[in-house]
Amino acid sequence: MSVKKVLKQIVGEKRLSNLKGEVCHYSCLLFFALKQKARMTCVGNQIQVKCELSSPAYHIYRGYYDLRYMDSKGELFLCHRLPVKAHTNRDTKCEIGYYDLKKLEFTKLAETNAWCWQQGSRLRWYPENAKWVMFNDVSDDSYCTRIVDIETKKDVKKIDYPIYDISSDCKWGISLNYSRLQRLRPGYGYNYFEDKTMNQNAPSDDGLYLIDIENNKPTLIVSLKKLADKINNGSQYVHYLNHVSIAPDSNHFIFFHIYTKIGEKRWGTVLYVYSVKDSAYYAIEKVDRVSHYCWIDNENMMVTCHREDGSEYYATYNVLNGEKRILDIDGLGVDGHPNRLGEGELFITDTYPQQKSIQYIELFKEFSTKVTKIAELYHDYRMRGEQRCDLHPSVEDDGRYVAVDTTYHGGRRSIVIFKNSMEEIK
Repeated sequence: MSVKKVLKQIVGEKRLSNLKGEVCHYSCLLFFALKQKARMTCVGNQIQVKCELSSPAYHIYRGYYDLRYMDSKGELFLCHRLPVKAHTNRDTKCEIGYYDLKKLEFTKLAETNAWCWQQGSRLRWYPENAKWVMFNDVSDDSYCTRIVDIETKKDVKKIDYPIYDISSDCKWGISLNYSRLQRLRPGYGYNYFEDKTMNQNAPSDDGLYLIDIENNKPTLIVSLKKLADKINNGSQYVHYLNHVSIAPDSNHFIFFHIYTKIGEKRWGTVLYVYSVKDSAYYAIEKVDRVSHYCWIDNENMMVTCHREDGSEYYATYNVLNGEKRILDIDGLGVDGHPNRLGEGELFITDTYPQQKSIQYIELFKEFSTKVTKIAELYHDYRMRGEQRCDLHPSVEDDGRYVAVDTTYHGGRRSIVIFKNSMEEIK
């Protein structure tokens, strides 16, 4: 029996993991101290720190990188605020609010029990009213979406279903089973309610729902059973959905079909496109495992992918015809969270923690030959698994700013907002 297995039996796997996190964290801090190296550094002059939204007693964070958190005037910034000792949405309410970027003061708007570590509550500005925000919450015995006026702090509308993404005209949105998502992919869904489909590998009455916002009515448009039927030996796997993203013109949206076997760390994915006009969906990637994405325009996406041999790459896809092009860019060989910077050719992405638990923010052009590191931030090694903190760079104010969630202070999350200095963005 290996030393590691013996230690697990004596100490316990969770305590051993926590101990490893402490040792690695403080060894990294020692490295930074000996090298007289800052835990957050801008590399070059492409970006500079504008401000930091932080509190010693709270986790301050945004959510996922596919949403925008700065208001149209560049004055307010949406965020989640949680006590540092918070663990799950079942036992802790998360504060929803915003920071005044001049005063750096937090204003609380509401609370929610529908939050997670990776995607928050899907908090965002309501597309058709600059004074409204929307986020997921709990109402009676189900999840819902609340729309709140930031001036009155009162609800102006409640949707009886949790919205993952919403059309640009706010007429419809897409919803899914957040309890199933949390059970099968911890950190991305909510566990306030038990998953009623727990004993079903691919229920026929669960999947993606199109929500008529005006009439508050759902329609099941993609069932897990039908998706499972398209997979070889699909009945042997457990199936779920994640990463719904509507195109800028709202004519299409993408979603990930994910399937795995309980207890196994391996999983497969299929990247689907749904045509709203045709009420039909089709796969554009079912060989390599897809991971992250961003829209380039109404018809093209950038996606990060994993091959069976473990190698990773970035690719572009045309969602109309499925045409795929793998990017051949030196240094862009690890998974990240890409985003287009404004309307130009520049893209920004990040990395997972690398050597000495350093995460990088990187800059590149779609047709360039190399990637440029523009910032590096320490990631607290103790915050792993569901509570890890990916940078998730979001593009704000048409690319003039980039925001990230970070744990470089140690033990808690904060938001750092960078101002772009690149002439192409100005």
